[in-house]
Amino acid sequence: MAQPVVHGVADLRSSSFNEPESLDGRWTFYWDRLLTPDQLSSRLGADSIYVPGSWHRQGYPSATGIATFKLLLLLPANQRDLLIYFPVINASAKFWLNGELLLETGKVSADPTEYKAKLASSILSLPSHTDSVELVVQIANFNYYSGGFGATPYVDKAAAHVARINRMNLSLIHISEPTRQP
Repeated sequence: MAQPVVHGVADLRSSSFNEPESLDGRWTFYWDRLLTPDQLSSRLGADSIYVPGSWHRQGYPSATGIATFKLLLLLPANQRDLLIYFPVINASAKFWLNGELLLETGKVSADPTEYKAKLASSILSLPSHTDSVELVVQIANFNYYSGGFGATPYVDKAAAHVARINRMNLSLIHISEPTRQP
């Protein structure tokens, strides 16, 4: 397994991805701002925060609020069919890869009246044969006790992730014999 995230960079270049690669560690963090990738050209005002975890447990004033997270992923040049899996994000989130908005869960807004929560897992496909990817995640939380990443995101091979989910789902299914009526 590769080293965790350090100073907003996850160096996965030596990974074979035989196991999921954790993205826990210190991500670049912008408290109380919803910034798009084009607004992040400078690191002015950037802090770092440990992912996963709630921002209010790491010195920020409230569990509710808004923030932007940034991570640079360094990947093997020949990689293909990889994804990033986010088990859960407290409350709403927007995801960009290399400047392109790919997904929004709930409705991200700095205005609590426009915000809509949705606790959900999210999956982003990584572009193949790319040696670096910039990930930007905006998070808004106005109604949960914990704001930020609720669990560790990770990079995995797409087929392995699907197989793992299928195994988990099968283990939850209980097959029983029909009850015979006398």
